[in-house]
Amino acid sequence: MKSDYFEIEALSASGAKELLRSPAHYRYWKDHPKQSTPAMIFGTAVHSLILEPNVPLDQVCSIKTLSWATKEGKLEKERLEESGLPVMSQPDGDRAQRIRDIVLGHEEAASLLHGAKCELNYKWNGYAENVPCKGGIDALGPRGIVDLKTTIDASPDGFAQRIKAFKYHMQAAHYIDGVSITDKVMHNFTFIAVETAPPYAVACYQLDRNALIAGYAAMERVAEVYARCLETGDWPAYALQSQTLQVPYLTMPEYDPAIDAEDF
Repeated sequence: MKSDYFEIEALSASGAKELLRSPAHYRYWKDHPKQSTPAMIFGTAVHSLILEPNVPLDQVCSIKTLSWATKEGKLEKERLEESGLPVMSQPDGDRAQRIRDIVLGHEEAASLLHGAKCELNYKWNGYAENVPCKGGIDALGPRGIVDLKTTIDASPDGFAQRIKAFKYHMQAAHYIDGVSITDKVMHNFTFIAVETAPPYAVACYQLDRNALIAGYAAMERVAEVYARCLETGDWPAYALQSQTLQVPYLTMPEYDPAIDAEDF
């Protein structure tokens, strides 16, 4: 199901981040799906355990207990790979279950997930260009859209930096817009952020109006590029001509006659 969802040609929050770099990077990302890394497998397992708490770990992933350098370990490797499930070490499996218990024991996080439908796939046409869009919603319940994020730092400052770095504000705007178009209801959007190292701290965040406006504006710009690429079949990379580049945060230093241009 998830692989089928990935193959659908439609604008997603993840695809938008690739398009921000260039259409060529998006096209390569779309045509060459990345192999799952241990960190990705761990994050997916945490999502599954939290959003489907009644599903046991062995239905989410296969647990590795032996060293695959040994004869017994090689047999275990063959057996686990035949299961078709992603493989995770026993310590990571224990850690994923611990994170699940802490999130579900967190009063606000549990309230957000209570009565919610989980792992929903939405498809719609959106933005000024009326482009095909899609979104994989973690949970939608009485308190709105909920998105679960594993992170190294769930503090307000730390997670704000993650939002900026990983363009989570674009994802929030995209999902709010898509669900409102499809269900005719404007929902709140809340992140549940949980740290992946002890003490596995949890925090819940909604974005302010400015962040959501910025996210929607960025998605509008991306949708315009996406529509043009779909129409022409051309997915260009960077500009073909030389450009003047502004480098953020650089300021003119004080003039020092002791430093001569020939020194550079």
